[in-house]
Amino acid sequence: MNNSFTQQRSQWLERADTQSITLSQIKADIKDQVRSDGTDPQLVEQYTRLFSSEDSMPPVVLIADEEHYRILDGFHRVSAATRAGLQTIKAKILKGLSTQQQEEYRLTCNLQHGKSASTKDRSTACKKLIENHFEDFVEGYKFDTQGFADYYGFGKTAVAEHSKWRRIRLENTRDLEVLRLKSLGLAAQQIADAVGVTRQKVGAILKEARALESTLEHFRTHVEEARSCCDTILNYEKKLIETTELPDHNGPSTDLYTQGLAIGFDWNWEDGECVATVTQEMARRWGFPNPEEHPEEEDPKITNSRYGRYMQATDRLPEYDKVNEIFNEASVFHHDRMTWETPSTTRPNCRLGHVSAYLNDSEYKELYDFWVFKAFGSMEAIESTPAGMSNPTYAKALRKLWAITEAA
Repeated sequence: MNNSFTQQRSQWLERADTQSITLSQIKADIKDQVRSDGTDPQLVEQYTRLFSSEDSMPPVVLIADEEHYRILDGFHRVSAATRAGLQTIKAKILKGLSTQQQEEYRLTCNLQHGKSASTKDRSTACKKLIENHFEDFVEGYKFDTQGFADYYGFGKTAVAEHSKWRRIRLENTRDLEVLRLKSLGLAAQQIADAVGVTRQKVGAILKEARALESTLEHFRTHVEEARSCCDTILNYEKKLIETTELPDHNGPSTDLYTQGLAIGFDWNWEDGECVATVTQEMARRWGFPNPEEHPEEEDPKITNSRYGRYMQATDRLPEYDKVNEIFNEASVFHHDRMTWETPSTTRPNCRLGHVSAYLNDSEYKELYDFWVFKAFGSMEAIESTPAGMSNPTYAKALRKLWAITEAA
């Protein structure tokens, strides 16, 4: 890697020949313009006078696509040349640049020459470059803030500010690796050598993880209550099955079907799921319509059937409402404190404590596995759940948390 992107840019320009390009061949696409306020009319007027007086202007920098030339550097000069009535303009044509390299060029070219980039545009450029090239400046679990600043020409303070959350996530990944290595029986010094920190830092991470385990009590208590409710519901349903003489199902286990009912899934043909122990085939044989297709209708055939009497009986058990309420509260805690990699400004992130508890507390591990099964059925299928489909970013974060938990 060059010492700076300015050096890289200079090398590209040195290798490129200066050519005379017809202005009609140049596509001034707004998507290629990195200035938030577009072209400056006063600067275009100034450049127009220079072109008209035949004063020397540096060549614009272009990249060829299938039909046109696109602008890497020189929007003001292209506009001014057109306004001056010129047919052609001098240009450097760069070849072989990837899409990311083209973006790097556009984002950094006005940091050293031309109309100075505004504070807003400098900030935007810094953020985009961090987003695309953060990993290029990571060694071990440490981001080289000064190296990034020097390479692209930003201040270290700006880079530190815009990379803050990525650096926090990097530290979180390091801390989770410390827990994983500790669970494998490695000594503190071995862990320190593996992740590139001091032995004292390893001790501090393990101490913080143990302290964060205590913040999970709210979540643990709610899941324990939910499990108790589900046990009550399961026993209640088994008795109802006997008293209402519903046929045995030939599908998944009673536990799985009860999970569907207890957490509030609807009986729906499309997902092949019926509440309790009534299979889709049996419900169809009895002539039940799909309630999802007729949500406002009360079908006497259902109400007066054995299935209808069964569902009326379940309405009398308060645990059905209670378990939904408990799971909703547990879900909020899980969403806010455990799912996301970066902490909220008002709530601590319990992810480190969660992984520590999952590794060291068998009761917590059993509870969390129960939670995942009851709340999502399967973490592998989270994208197909209502929560996953409505918020893919949340689904991705959940999958990542589950991958970390499984790895532990």
